Order: sequence, then structure tokens, then C-alpha cells
Amino acid sequence: MASWLKLSLVCLSIVTLDVGAGILAIKAEKAQSQEANPCEAKSKTLAYKLGLGAAILMLVAFIITDTFTNRHRFRQQSEPARKPASMRVASVTYVLAWAIFILGIALMGAAASTGDPKRRLPCSFSKHHLLAIGGVLCFIEAVVCVTYHLAANTGDKNS
Repeated sequence: MASWLKLSLVCLSIVTLDVGAGILAIKAEKAQSQEANPCEAKSKTLAYKLGLGAAILMLVAFIITDTFTNRHRFRQQSEPARKPASMRVASVTYVLAWAIFILGIALMGAAASTGDPKRRLPCSFSKHHLLAIGGVLCFIEAVVCVTYHLAANTGDKNS
């Protein structure tokens, strides 16, 4: 019973953090679109602060997923045809979670950095809705990470 409680708490924390990151990223996009010219800001803008907060929440959710997931079961069998379906799902979602995480962090970091006067990327980054896309990736990451966590920690215990 304690393992189900742990699974539930980890999944709930992943979803909460990723949804919070997605909401922050979308609010950052809205704040960035309301600024007169984000490229001429002398101090860190609200969009920069919200985007950085979203990236940090996404990072924490990914760390929780990676820390509390049972990965030793991946290495038990070397032949992919003999792996149970839950392990194949876990393998695919593991790679997908890493890809979404890297892409989301890169998009939010690039878009938010237009609001930091010390680290300027070209202003064109603020016109492509990268923060909103990063926010949507946060929501997708929540689903993929929960699927990965459940698939790796449940399934056929006899194999």
C-alpha cells in the first residue's frame, strides 16, 4: 500500500509542478507581448522572471521524475522482444521525456533571455511565441513523465 501512496504523491507533484510551469510560461508570453519593446529594457523584465520561474519548475519536476523512477528494471533483460510492454513504454517515454525537457528548457531560456539586459539574444526570439510553446511543452512533459514513472514502477513484477 505504501508503494501506491509513493506513486500517487510523485505523480501528483510532477503534474503540479509541470502545470505550474506551463501557466508561468504562458503568463510570461503574455507579459512579453504587452511590453513596449522588450529589447530595450534596462532591467530584468517580468517576462524574464516568469520564464525563469517556469524553467526552474520544469527542471524540478524532471528531477523528481528521474529521482523517484525505478530504472534498474530497464537493465534486467537484454533482448527487447522479451521485455514486458510496460518496460517498452517506459523506455520510449524516458527518451521522449528527455527530448521534451531539453526542448522546453531551450525554448523558454532563449525567449526569456530577451528580457535580461546582460544576456541578449536577437529580439526576433520574442516574436515567435517561444514562451507559449515552452508552456505547452510543460503540459506535455507532465503527461509523458507520469506515464514514464508509472510504466517503470508498475507492470509485470514476475519478469
